[in-house]
Amino acid sequence: MVIPPARSAIRRSPALRPRISRPRGANGAAGLGASGPGPAAVAGPWQEAPGWRRALQLALAALWLLDAVLQYQSFMFSQGFPRMLAATAARNPGPVAGPVTWSAHLIGTHPGAATAAFGTVQLLTC
Repeated sequence: MVIPPARSAIRRSPALRPRISRPRGANGAAGLGASGPGPAAVAGPWQEAPGWRRALQLALAALWLLDAVLQYQSFMFSQGFPRMLAATAARNPGPVAGPVTWSAHLIGTHPGAATAAFGTVQLLTC
């Protein structure tokens, strides 16, 4: 069987051949190397991030938790919250002001239920 030149060129092209990937070590080299896999090859999502990254994660988590707790203030359960939200749409362009006004109207119909739902979602995702 004779393979046309175009097809044989595709088969011989190293860029188009399927590759078998090997695990990479900490320095990016293929294979395990002499010292075994580095920390990047062994690390999983359950391990802690390095010092400053972990501190940043905890600070953001604390802010998220504070925001969730502040969501349960009595002001947020009144009509004041949807009015304040609608007022923020005043000087924004249409694509921003439209959804803000719509959400203010939606929250204004049942402010207690909406605020309880928002606060609960924030607390559960913290």
